[in-house]
Amino acid sequence: MNDTHLPSEGLGSTRPSRRTVLRALAYTGAGAAFGTSLIGCSAGSGGTGAADVAKGPGPGGYALDLGGYQGPVPRTSQMTLRVLRADTSPPVNDWYAKAFAAFHAAFPNIKIAEERVPFGSLQQKVQVYIQSGDAPDIMMGRTDLTAYYGAGKLAVPLGPYLTADFVRKQRASVVDGASVNGDLLVMPWEDGIPMVVFNLDLFAKAKVDPPAELTPRQVTSGWTVDDFLATLGRLKEGLARSGDQSLFALEASTLGNGGPGSNYGGFEGHFIRMMGDPQAAKTSDEYRTWAAVDEAGRKASGYLDSNGAIQGMRNYQKLFQDGLTPKGAVPKQFAGGQAAMGWEAIALINRYTGSPADKLKFEWGATVVPRGTTFFGCNQAEAPFVWTGSKNQAEAVALLAFLCNDKNRVGYHTVRGSVPARDDIIPSLPVYAGKAQQLGLAAAKHFVGAPKTAGWSDYSTAANSAIRNIALGADVATTLHETATKVDGLLKKYR
Repeated sequence: MNDTHLPSEGLGSTRPSRRTVLRALAYTGAGAAFGTSLIGCSAGSGGTGAADVAKGPGPGGYALDLGGYQGPVPRTSQMTLRVLRADTSPPVNDWYAKAFAAFHAAFPNIKIAEERVPFGSLQQKVQVYIQSGDAPDIMMGRTDLTAYYGAGKLAVPLGPYLTADFVRKQRASVVDGASVNGDLLVMPWEDGIPMVVFNLDLFAKAKVDPPAELTPRQVTSGWTVDDFLATLGRLKEGLARSGDQSLFALEASTLGNGGPGSNYGGFEGHFIRMMGDPQAAKTSDEYRTWAAVDEAGRKASGYLDSNGAIQGMRNYQKLFQDGLTPKGAVPKQFAGGQAAMGWEAIALINRYTGSPADKLKFEWGATVVPRGTTFFGCNQAEAPFVWTGSKNQAEAVALLAFLCNDKNRVGYHTVRGSVPARDDIIPSLPVYAGKAQQLGLAAAKHFVGAPKTAGWSDYSTAANSAIRNIALGADVATTLHETATKVDGLLKKYR
């Protein structure tokens, strides 16, 4: 594990350290720690951990509806729970404030101190805090980093604090993404479903036919990546003929901090992994392209720079070489009517649909993301975890469980717009009656997911840097070969 990401030795017995990580790997065995973590997001393990946690009265037995919590009754001693999360829109911030106030009212001895940071800085802040040995009790993490939290023993297994019924209600793919070796390490919070949105007014202006309308049963027969690129090309030509040179065919990525190389897991990596196939022979180029790292999670050479990966990144580079999208970050190009298409999370589409403040001022539609060899789409999603160094672990889990009770889940997703991790919540959210939302939910059931590796934090950071260079014109094959070699070096710490 990277010393810059984990604490050094000797700063406190509760902090995980590089040596702790290595001891954990030695205990579990490299195969268990990494090899069996290479699981597609669609494969649900359903494991919840088996740590020895005292059981409390369970649902209905506490001073507040703690949802699926079955741990001990929160203590009556004075304490403060520190919570770190990304800053969000005012309505979502207000939801958090009211929920925290309700929890404090029920348990007056427990104060909640919240720290909010910009979204793009959150994961770096988490790492800095862990390295300091004085991290908040609850931190907002991500499902694609679960294996990293597990390898470093950074997250408290939540399963023993929760009822089996609560875990069963969560979408299996989300539980799988939130678990490592049977331990539920991050709280299922929301799901990530990418979609493509399109501005029908700009399609008409460019005299280009919009994507074919699909029914939920047709989600796997939508457009290919070649269709996608060809449509963007026609849009560019048509918009240029209109005389408005400010318009783009595809908006700049809005994920992460925006622009190229800002979110390999959420956007750019799709162009690589869609060219692979998890069902192909493990020695094949197709399998290596999908996996992106070897089965032990220690080698990227031959995977990140496979022939399929190179082709996928050449498709991505075409977006910039052909002037289909900006080479830098430009906020809200699609919402502002300056781009004909956008590659966005369904959460944003929900806000276009359900929030008067976000209502688009043009006719628009949405369809599935393009497919390559596979229909890749499993995405990262926010998911909070309880730090193993917390002295108030049961109370921290109780707070998370409160935030995940039925009423709070409906309230959160109403203001946030994100996809619930529970299918039984969906009918309570009218926005999901929409065509686009029904299509997105159907697509999520068919998406091919990504494997999980403990070194994903290091890996994605290196990949993001390479992608920025590729977007600016660097030779694809050379850049991927060099980056794969660099990642090999970063993964040595896991041996």
